[in-house]
Amino acid sequence: LEEDIWIAANSTITANTRIAKGCVIGANSVVTKDTEPMGLYVGAPARRIRNRGPRTAIA
Repeated sequence: LEEDIWIAANSTITANTRIAKGCVIGANSVVTKDTEPMGLYVGAPARRIRNRGPRTAIA
């Protein structure tokens, strides 16, 4: 598990699986493969559905 990740409730991460920096794992997801940085993963098995983009300030 790398930094700045968020794993939602009831998710399962299998052994020897890498959760890359900045990833979000959706509720009830099953992660069976290594993830790529800054991705949003959902489902069983989990798949990447979009990228997490940079946060922008609204002035």
